[in-house]
Amino acid sequence: MLDTKAQWIWINGNPQSNEYAIFEENFIYNGGKAELKILAETDYIAYINGKRVAFGQFAGYPNEKYYDTILLNDFCNKGENVLTITVRYEGLNSATHIDDGAGVMFTVEEDGRLLAYSCEKTKGGFDGRYLQHEKRFITVQLGYTSTMQAEVPHNWVGCRLV
Repeated sequence: MLDTKAQWIWINGNPQSNEYAIFEENFIYNGGKAELKILAETDYIAYINGKRVAFGQFAGYPNEKYYDTILLNDFCNKGENVLTITVRYEGLNSATHIDDGAGVMFTVEEDGRLLAYSCEKTKGGFDGRYLQHEKRFITVQLGYTSTMQAEVPHNWVGCRLV
């Protein structure tokens, strides 16, 4: 179960289809069992100290939410660490997805103690590595396209509760 302090957040009040956001939280790790619990609309990639630790699609429905639990011990350093999460908001309904609005919710816990969580103080912004709001096309492999840019800085704008 996610700690009740964690809140559903996004970077703006009017998200558009195919929007890429990035979120960041610092936390102090003491060497115990560390876990990230996360749910995001639609896809996410989580990093600790710049190393990818997990990625996934949000499995859920408007009235039934699920979250992933990821063990972080192999990625954390004793002392200060940085959690970074990129989230893509699909923004439309399909045969495999029900649009439930943009957002992400997460906690980082060590031995059951809350170290970091999503809230309006979480650093957030548009992820500058992706072109925002691009129309996606289905490829011959039946996957969707994504358009990235190299070495573009993030546009940090802050977070808001959803």
